[in-house]
Amino acid sequence: MKESCPTAKKIINGIQYLGGDEISIKTISEYKDENLEWKKLGYDIEMNKYVYNEPQNKIAKGLKYLFLYSAKWRKVLNEVSSDKYDIIQTITPDYIPVLASKYSKKPIFHHFREIMSIFPFQLFSDGLNPLSIRLKRAMLTKMEKLALERCFLYSSDSKIWLEILQKRIRITKEKLIIKNAPLSIMIPKEKKEKLSRTDNRIRIVHHGHINISTIKFIRQTCERGVELHLYPIIKDENVKEEINQMRKYENFIVHPNIIGYKNFIYEISQYDYGLIPPPDRDLGLYFESYLPCKLYDYLAAGLPVIAGRSYKQISKFIKDEDVGYLIDDVDDLIKILKIGEAKKAKPITADDDIRKLISKYKEYA
Repeated sequence: MKESCPTAKKIINGIQYLGGDEISIKTISEYKDENLEWKKLGYDIEMNKYVYNEPQNKIAKGLKYLFLYSAKWRKVLNEVSSDKYDIIQTITPDYIPVLASKYSKKPIFHHFREIMSIFPFQLFSDGLNPLSIRLKRAMLTKMEKLALERCFLYSSDSKIWLEILQKRIRITKEKLIIKNAPLSIMIPKEKKEKLSRTDNRIRIVHHGHINISTIKFIRQTCERGVELHLYPIIKDENVKEEINQMRKYENFIVHPNIIGYKNFIYEISQYDYGLIPPPDRDLGLYFESYLPCKLYDYLAAGLPVIAGRSYKQISKFIKDEDVGYLIDDVDDLIKILKIGEAKKAKPITADDDIRKLISKYKEYA
C-alpha cells in the first residue's frame, strides 16, 4: 500500500482544530483505512469517520469544503460534480485540480506538496535514461502549469517554491505558504530529560529517509566517537545492509519507529542536536530549495539543528531563525560539538498558515 500523505493529514487536522463549527469536512481518498496508515506514520487524531462518509458531528454552519488528495478521478467525479460543496481543496498530484475543474465550477485551492517536475525520485524512478527524464519533466511541468491555471489559489511550503511555481504561468494568482511544520496541538508540553545530563556526553539524532550518502556521513561521524541515534525509514536494501554492518559500533544506536507524533517528539527531545547530513554530490534544484519535515521536527523537540551548508534553503532558514549550525564535513561537526553550550531552539508551527487558509475559504465561498 502507498503511504498516506502527512502533509494532507496536518492540513486536515489544522482545519478541524482551528476552523471550529464553521467548516464541515468531507475527505475523498484512494485509501479505505486512512486512520490505520496515519497512525503508522505517527499521527494521533482519529480520521476514519471522515473518509468516504459525511462528518458525524452536527450540521456545520456556513462554509463547507471538500478535501481531495491522492484520489483517482473515477472515485471523485460524483462528489465533485454535486452542488453541496463551496470549496474544493486538492493536494499533489497535480492532475486532481485539473480533473476537478472539468466537473465543478466551485473554487479550487491546490497545495503543491512537492514540485514534481524537479523531484528527483519522480524523474529518476525508471532509471537514468535521458530521454525518459526529459519526457517526464515536460509532462510534469505541463501538468503543474494546468493546475496553476485551473485553481483560484495555490500554496506550497516555502517562498522559493512559490517563486518557482510562479514562473510556470504569467497569471498573477493568490498564493499562500503552508509550512511543513507541525500544529501546536501536535507538540508535547513536556520534554524528556537529556541523556547528556547524566554523563556530559553529547548525543545526536537523525530521523527520516536514509540513503547511501546519509549513511556514509553517519559512519564517519561514529568513527570519530560521536554517539548517534537513528530513527530510520529504509527503502534501499543496500542502505539496510550498511546499517546492519554499522551495528558493531557501540555509539551507533538504531531505534524502532515511535507510534504517535507527540510520543516521537518527546522521545527525541532527550538528545542534544538534530542532524541533516551534508550530501556528497550535486543536489539539483529540488534539494537546494526544500525545507524537510525533520527540520521542524527537531525544533519541535527543542533541538538545535546541524545541517549541510549546501542545502541553500535550509542554510538560509537556520541563519535567519538562528536555530543551529552549518557544516561541510565531519570535522565541522566535531568542532561544533566542542563548543559546549548549544543555541536555543523553539518550535515553529503551521497554525497561522492554516488560519490564513481558512480565512481564504470564507472569502471565496
